[in-house]
Amino acid sequence: LWVNPSPAAPVQRIPTNSMLVVGELASPLMGTYPFAYEGFTPNLIDFDESYLDRFPVLGLMRFDATADAAQASETLEKWVSTGRTAIVELSGMEQPFVGGGEFMDVDVVRLELNNSMEIVWSDELSMLPTRLSLSNIPGAAWSGAAYRNLDRVYAEVVRGGERHSVLGYKNVGAGRV
Repeated sequence: LWVNPSPAAPVQRIPTNSMLVVGELASPLMGTYPFAYEGFTPNLIDFDESYLDRFPVLGLMRFDATADAAQASETLEKWVSTGRTAIVELSGMEQPFVGGGEFMDVDVVRLELNNSMEIVWSDELSMLPTRLSLSNIPGAAWSGAAYRNLDRVYAEVVRGGERHSVLGYKNVGAGRV
């Protein structure tokens, strides 16, 4: 998803302006990518093009797309198509995408995840665990998202005997979402 052009070392210098995270409750992305910058607003369309151009990677999690989902999709598509990468998590975004909506030509459906689930990984990730337990997460279930129409799928969860894509990417011009 993100590659540092410098080789790994005991002390790693993190490049400035490596990633911008846009959305509410972005702490999972901020924890995963501690070098990221958190956006000043959860609405992608509030950022002008020159500001977005400072970052090679954009992370979106529970971003505000209710005002104009089409404009957010258009903004992201234009930005990514030049060869950049966007990491987009649509879990918990029942409106406007989950429930049959689409974002960047990827269909998004709500997927309730609870207890324990089987995960089927792509061949190159087959060494990862095949079960994930959610029993220690408070509440009845976790609202996840399954994605259809991806160009590449890395992980699927098995629910009711059916496989649902939960991790992958869509090619957009010279970039990926």
